[in-house]
Amino acid sequence: MTLDRHNDSFLSRWEAVLLIAMARRLPQAVGPNHLTAFGVFGALVVLVGGLLAQINIAFLWLVNLGLVLHWLGDSLDGTLARVRKTERPRFGFFLDQMTDVLTNLVIALGVGLAGFARLDITLLVLVGYQMLGMFVLIQSAATGRFFVSIGGLGPTEVRLVIVVLTLLVMGFGAPPILLFGAAFTWCDGVMLAGFGVMLALFASSFVAEGRRIGRDDPGA
Repeated sequence: MTLDRHNDSFLSRWEAVLLIAMARRLPQAVGPNHLTAFGVFGALVVLVGGLLAQINIAFLWLVNLGLVLHWLGDSLDGTLARVRKTERPRFGFFLDQMTDVLTNLVIALGVGLAGFARLDITLLVLVGYQMLGMFVLIQSAATGRFFVSIGGLGPTEVRLVIVVLTLLVMGFGAPPILLFGAAFTWCDGVMLAGFGVMLALFASSFVAEGRRIGRDDPGA
């Protein structure tokens, strides 16, 4: 199984140059699977950072470090395989998508437990993100094209948004506000807005791709 891979995210052009340069400089002893495991380790660092941030908000730096480590492992594994021409299309695709499901949950838990946003809202954002991921996988099965990003947003952009959020929280705080008897922060508002954007992207992509596939596959 070989999918026509596309990455049209806002940062993809510069990211690809950087990743290829790093992949060419990695020692031969480091393989794509090692980098995949390193990405999982980065997600666990995010979780630990979120738990420690409950004690001291300064530990949000550990959340950001984990996001950088996760980006390195998650983005560099496939690049390394392509640079070395050692791709394993079926296994690589399977391993990449399954570890993404796991690490997305771990990262969401780390962010939701850090204390600057509600866990239920963070998990709601995860649902929206996974809905887009499911759309991409179903689209790839129907069309043979695998899109890493939707509407210019990919995993790297999402990580960057989280980093910016944590930096703003470290700099300005996120005091809770009581609304309808429940506590919310400005971060919750940002995340709810993000969830709305994801739903809009899902709906618009669903309709647009459905029309394209319908024209290409009209039936009897």
